[in-house]
This record gives sequence, C-alpha cells and structure tokens, in this order.
Amino acid sequence: MKKTSYLFALLVFSLVTISCNNDDDTTKSDPEVDNTTKIIGLWEIDKQFLNGDILPFTDECQAIETTEFKADESFFSVELDPIDGECVDAEPSKGTWSISNSELTLNFTQTGSLIQNDTYVFEILDLTSSSLKIKITSLDVDDDGNNDEYEIQYVK
Repeated sequence: MKKTSYLFALLVFSLVTISCNNDDDTTKSDPEVDNTTKIIGLWEIDKQFLNGDILPFTDECQAIETTEFKADESFFSVELDPIDGECVDAEPSKGTWSISNSELTLNFTQTGSLIQNDTYVFEILDLTSSSLKIKITSLDVDDDGNNDEYEIQYVK
C-alpha cells in the first residue's frame, strides 16, 4: 500500500510539472495586429525601385516627401514641388488604409484637388518599427504599355 501511495504521488507530481510548462504563458502574436501597429507613424520615402533597379527621384523634393499612417486607418501624403529652388507643399493625397495578411491596401479619396476613389493593393515586403518596403505590380509606372514591378522603401 505504501508503494502504491508513493507511485500515485509521483504520478500526480509528474502531471502537475508537465502541465505547468512556461510555453503556456506566452501568447502568440498576430502578425496582422503587429503590422497594423508598426505601420502607424510618419514615413519618409528612402528609395524607389522599378523592375528591380533603383529609380532615381525626379527631383530633390520627391526624396523628402512623407506619408503618415494614422491609428484611425487614414493616411496623408505630403507631396512637394520644387519652386524657385525650394521644396513647396503641393496638394496632398489622402485616404484610408488597411492591412490583411501581407497586403497593404490604400484607398485614395483625394489626390490634390481631385476627389477620387482609387484603390491600390501593395505587397508588404518588409515592415519593422523603422522601415517599410512595399511593392505593386498593377501599374504602368514608365508608360511603356506594360505593368511594372514598382517598389517603395520608407524609413521612420
């Protein structure tokens, strides 16, 4: 009987020890929630690529344009034009954004003074708290009649 009680106590102790693993205490993060949190903030364009090659900026002003992704899922892009040697605010673009899986969807409600409802879906290639790289393949960026692979890299 003493042996049976000892074995029973050992069995209960083993079960308690095994079931109380620290892995149970960790919560798995949802990548979509993480991306939604990481994208919020003010981003400055760093580089752009066309079909795998670096695409030079059209002017020094384009190199300092910014896009802000807000927590309410709206965005605001500041566009700049070179006038008399200075970068001057042009008419901004704005709209709403959403992230699903590895896709960033931008719904443009206004570009400059034009009210529009254009939607663009970008593949998120990289998103950290300080860098964002997205790609779209449904635009003809260079006006050659074919859709291009256009990538934009931002930094915070």
